[in-house]
Amino acid sequence: MDISVIIPAYNAEKTICASINSVISECKKNSLLYEIIIVNDGSQDNTLETVTNLSKNNNNIFVISQINSGPSAARNKGLELAKGKYIAFIDSDDEWIPGKLKLQLDFLEKNPEYDLITGEHSVKTKYQIPTVITLKKEVFHNYFCTQTVIFRNEIKKIRFPEEMKYSEDMRFFITIMLDHKCYYLPGVVSKNIFDKLNFGESGLSGNLKMMEKGELSNIYFVYKNKKINFITFIFAYSYSILKYYRRVIISKLRKIKK
Repeated sequence: MDISVIIPAYNAEKTICASINSVISECKKNSLLYEIIIVNDGSQDNTLETVTNLSKNNNNIFVISQINSGPSAARNKGLELAKGKYIAFIDSDDEWIPGKLKLQLDFLEKNPEYDLITGEHSVKTKYQIPTVITLKKEVFHNYFCTQTVIFRNEIKKIRFPEEMKYSEDMRFFITIMLDHKCYYLPGVVSKNIFDKLNFGESGLSGNLKMMEKGELSNIYFVYKNKKINFITFIFAYSYSILKYYRRVIISKLRKIKK
């Protein structure tokens, strides 16, 4: 098995087919042996029926259902089952950009010292220089979106912290970075189907205050693990708070324009 793709799904009947099709298209273009693991997280719409019908026509699609437990628990369930040499995620309202797999898998094949690669989601950022992601860099800018990463199977032993409801994905990647080398390669490799912001619109990411609380706890986690010194901790903590107020302003202005 070349790659396992994990999709947590909750009330996603309107978008999940597009997500799955983008994955299948990428895997076929690259002649990969693949599996798509869909974890239905207690959906109350027709998500389960939709993905079950898809799985009947594609033996590479596997559907698991659980009571609603949140995206971390759903992704962890997928990690338990993943058999691929490489593992990737995509959310049920996102799709991969054509060329994602070739770009990222080529890099990992040519650079065995790196265990995870990430790119950009939806829009290009100002961070357009390929770089090794250190924890010191990460506390000032979160380089990771789950939709943009691919990593080697040996990382699957690390789990998303299910007790965290906000910024838990950042904690997952920080934990990986404690023992594994990660790389950022510029380029948009995924996008949201509905063109929403990465923050401040809906779902858990819509609660900016709690997202900020989670990010601050992640910065402290890095400091507690002695990966940054006290001065860096203070600067990163303060910078995070400034970014939070910027997000609040952007979110309010976007709502006014609507």
